[in-house]
Amino acid sequence: PETKDFLERMDKSLEKLKNLIEAVLLFSKNQEINISDVSINSLIEEIIFDLEDKISGKNISLNFHKNNDICLKTDDALLQRLLFNIIENSIKYNVEDGKIDIFIKDLDDKVQIDVIDTGIGISDEQKEKIFDLFYQVDNSRHNEGFGIGLSLCKQIADSLKAKIEVSDNL
Repeated sequence: PETKDFLERMDKSLEKLKNLIEAVLLFSKNQEINISDVSINSLIEEIIFDLEDKISGKNISLNFHKNNDICLKTDDALLQRLLFNIIENSIKYNVEDGKIDIFIKDLDDKVQIDVIDTGIGISDEQKEKIFDLFYQVDNSRHNEGFGIGLSLCKQIADSLKAKIEVSDNL
């Protein structure tokens, strides 16, 4: 039992380290943007599939409210990383038996994707800092990340000429 516990902790640590390395490498690249047609529904469905184990591990109810399939001319890999990080955060910082709703809104000149969750939330003062590199909201979250994910999201959003924001804690 001790060996099994050790191996599980080691596996978790290695996975965390791998994610850190991938994030740092992606963050440090000045990636050239490769524009193609991207199906938003398919992209989000793929991300949900990739995160299925994490979703079920916390017994989270995830509802993807699809709209008409919207295709954007954008960089598939960058948009995938941006949405993956946001949806993964909505799982990491959610409560057991929590809920996540993902909405796509086709507005006249833009597409809006809302990720709404029953997570632990952050204060208004901290909202301004969450996109800063290495910023972590509080000590209780140190086991979850390194303060790179949302900074990377902001960098990707800027390069795609998109807007990313956190709106409220309710």
